[in-house]
Amino acid sequence: MRFIHTADWHLGKKLHEHSLIEDQIYILNEFLKLIDDQKPEAIIIAGDIYDSGMPPTAAVDLFDEILTKIILEKKIPVLCIAGNHDNSSRLNFGSKLFESNRFFLRTKIIQDSEPVILSDDFGDIYFSMIPYFYPPKVREEFNIKNYIDFDEAAKILVDDSRKKIKPNKRNVAIAHLFIKGGKRSESEIEMVGGIDEINPEIFINFDYVALGHLHKPQFKIAEKIRYSGSLLKYSFDEQNHKKGIDIVEMDGEGNININSISLTPLHDVKIIDGFLNDILEKQVKSNDYLLVRLKDENPYNAGEVLRREKFENLLGVENISEKEIAESKALRERENLSDAELFETFFKDMTGRRMNEDERSAFMECFNEIKGGEIN
Repeated sequence: MRFIHTADWHLGKKLHEHSLIEDQIYILNEFLKLIDDQKPEAIIIAGDIYDSGMPPTAAVDLFDEILTKIILEKKIPVLCIAGNHDNSSRLNFGSKLFESNRFFLRTKIIQDSEPVILSDDFGDIYFSMIPYFYPPKVREEFNIKNYIDFDEAAKILVDDSRKKIKPNKRNVAIAHLFIKGGKRSESEIEMVGGIDEINPEIFINFDYVALGHLHKPQFKIAEKIRYSGSLLKYSFDEQNHKKGIDIVEMDGEGNININSISLTPLHDVKIIDGFLNDILEKQVKSNDYLLVRLKDENPYNAGEVLRREKFENLLGVENISEKEIAESKALRERENLSDAELFETFFKDMTGRRMNEDERSAFMECFNEIKGGEIN
């Protein structure tokens, strides 16, 4: 079976108070073209359909339009769960009626929840759907008296879902949560102290795990436990992310092959650092969404000048020192390093020399044993 894994559409989102609805209309039309090209047999949306529990009408209309084209016109089933930004009760409206048209929607935690079963030439595939949850709701639903944290709650939900999977059947988990060690973005809601962290080991027995919540594409432990990331860049710290979707192909034994495909947005998101005059002289005109970080001290009407002369979609102007610029540039460069390269940079900073081959081999052996893999 070939299916698409996507998540975190955040319809109705604003970037620095600028509505992104036109960008979302554009990218979802690109998504429809990709569907026609790739011809998936199912589509997974792993939560955060909307950016808020009370989405604007334009966002609701857009979701309705896209679903209609996918399900009714293209005849492709959609499996969708609620994320932490969605209002589970409102999103749940009509869910039982929708199933007759193969729109499978799960927004609430329910004990003994039935999986969705889809079939291909090799037989049935069981899809366990776990919407975003809070531990108190899990305690209530499962009649648990003792305190449980996010990790314990997730394990309860995973164990409960696996009871419904018949032996030797291929299986997929769909969940919206934060896997321990994942890389967050500024546009995501972060809980104090990392109390929402969940051990990825609880998903290891699934053939594939389609996650939502983190906006950067990445995986933990194994490539099959992965975040597709958001369709668009929703904060300026995401400027170097490669946004898109995952095409997952599963054979008759449950083995997977993953192809990540990038989608080109209507506007990119970028940060520009420098002096005002240098930017006006050297930077070419751009309609991307920009944050300009100026080295000048309180330049007069900088935002107005930049918007008029160069950048029609300038969304913010900040004043920073040369030291902050250097630190920001170094941080952005390090975001693109692999884990091994990042550790080598740290080693050099601490010791004043580069790692030798023995040290590099020792690090990789320890890293692979403790943490597993991750897309950088």
